[in-house]
Amino acid sequence: RGQRTDTAPAMRLALFFVVATTTDGFVAQAPPKAQRPAFAVQQEATERGRALAESLRGVNVYLIGSMGAGKSRVGDIVCRMLGSYTFVDTDTTIETAAKQSIASIFEESGEAGFREVEATVLGQVSAYVRLVISTGGGIVLRKSNWAALRTGIVVFLDPTEDVLEQRLRNEVDNRPLLAGDPARIRQLSEERRPLYQQADVAVTVDDPDEPPELTADRLVQAVHKFILDNPPKQPPTG
Repeated sequence: RGQRTDTAPAMRLALFFVVATTTDGFVAQAPPKAQRPAFAVQQEATERGRALAESLRGVNVYLIGSMGAGKSRVGDIVCRMLGSYTFVDTDTTIETAAKQSIASIFEESGEAGFREVEATVLGQVSAYVRLVISTGGGIVLRKSNWAALRTGIVVFLDPTEDVLEQRLRNEVDNRPLLAGDPARIRQLSEERRPLYQQADVAVTVDDPDEPPELTADRLVQAVHKFILDNPPKQPPTG
């Protein structure tokens, strides 16, 4: 393999514009729906979702958990249920800015380089409000990332190991950290579990056939219960 290239500085600059484009249309400028970026289209809001959105008072919802947990799919559905929130996927944001896949970034910059960029996009996204944010599986590894996560409500989407292995069995060659080894799924899950368990809310998934819509509905109920049981956090200002 050739020498790794430090692509982080260029990606940080690109990330600034990607995040601003993604979020400003919804939060700062609020243009008509037809002009909004197609990152997440709010539709099919539910009564339960609208009630949660009101209780959140603009506070962000961060989804953490292992690769294959379903954070992106469930997060998008939760966002549509809320009706007034925007969905952001940090991995997709990074790929858009870098114009290459996560696997390619790992190949060129290594895991350390990727984590640096990941932390940058999380810090930028956390400056906005009314977001449902799906994060990468390793976002919890950096202590500094928790400062951004704690500005909102953190939800651990927690599939059982059997569910994870079933979902990822055909993706081991496409996930950089698995390196073609299915046993790494269980190993990474066990290593990171203590960090995931620092979340405000945990939503367990033990049925591999559970529709993501049902998981999203259970997540909305769990977050609403958490808010009722705890004083609401205030959204960041500035």
